[in-house]
Amino acid sequence: MSDYISSISMLEHFSNELLIEIFEYLSVQDLYNGFYGLNIRFTSILASLTNLWGELASNKDALLPAFRFFASCITMLDVDYEDPIDLSLFHAIRSLRLSREPDCGISYSILALSNLEHLYVTDHSSMILEAKNPLSAFVFGNYFPYLHTCQLSQVKLNKNYKWSIVPSLRSLYISTDDILVYTQILQSCPSLDQLCIEFTNHKCMVSSFDCTPHQFLRRLDLYIQYIRLINSQTIDLLLSVVPNLIYFSINRIYNNRNPRTDDSLVPILHKRLPKLRHFHINRMYYRLVTILSDSDDDSGSVADDDL
Repeated sequence: MSDYISSISMLEHFSNELLIEIFEYLSVQDLYNGFYGLNIRFTSILASLTNLWGELASNKDALLPAFRFFASCITMLDVDYEDPIDLSLFHAIRSLRLSREPDCGISYSILALSNLEHLYVTDHSSMILEAKNPLSAFVFGNYFPYLHTCQLSQVKLNKNYKWSIVPSLRSLYISTDDILVYTQILQSCPSLDQLCIEFTNHKCMVSSFDCTPHQFLRRLDLYIQYIRLINSQTIDLLLSVVPNLIYFSINRIYNNRNPRTDDSLVPILHKRLPKLRHFHINRMYYRLVTILSDSDDDSGSVADDDL
C-alpha cells in the first residue's frame, strides 16, 4: 500500500500534459480502477481524455463503471467473446478488433461507427465456413468512408450485395474461395496498397481477367491451402493485373507434400513485375500472421536482380 501511495505522490508532480500522454497507454479498466476518485485533479484529467482503448471479455464488461465513464472516449476496442453487444455506446471508436465472426446483429451495430478506420476479424477458424452476415457487404459498399485497414474472413461475390468504390481502403486481408473476388477487390479499392489474400479453394477458374490493371498495389501476399492451386498459370493470371508490385509472397499452408519451387515463375516475375524487389515462397502451419506485419523474413527471398 505504501508503494502505491508513493507512486501516486510522484505522479502528482507530473504536468497534466504528461499525465494525459501516460494515461493513453493504459486500458480504461486500469485507469478507472487506479485513478478515478483519487482527487479532483485526477478525476478531471480522466474526464478530459479522448483517445483510450478497452477490451471486452464478456457482455457484462460493457456495464462496468469504467466503460460507462469512458464510453465516449474509447477509440480502440477489442471484443473477445461471442455474445451480442451494443456498440452504440462507443461512437468514438476508430479501431475495432473482433476475435469472433460477428453475427448479423453485431454487423449492423458496427454501422453506427461512422469514424471507423481499422476493422479486424481475427478468428481464423471460421474462414472455411459460409459467411452468414453482411459485414463484408458493408465494407465493400463503402459504409465506412474512413476505413483504412480491414481484415475479413470468407468474402464472397453475392448478387444481392452491391459493390461500390472504397477510396479510403489502403490495406486489406481476406480469405475467399472465389478467384473473381480478387479482381472485384482491385476494381473497388483503387487506393489499395497492401493485399493479403487466402484462397481456400477454387470456386471459379478463368483464363483471363476483364479488368484494368491496378496501379497502386505495392504488396501482395498469397496464402494457398491446397497444393493444386499453385501453378504458374494461376500466378501469371493473378500478377497480370498488378504490375507495380514491389513485394510479392506465396505462402503455402503446411501439408505432407514436399515444398517445390516452379522454375517457370522466373520469367513470369520478370514479365509481370518489373519493379519487384522482394519475392518469398514460404511453407507454414495453418496460422496466418496478422495483417500488416512490418517484419519481412529474408529466408527464401529472391531479389529481382537475382532472377
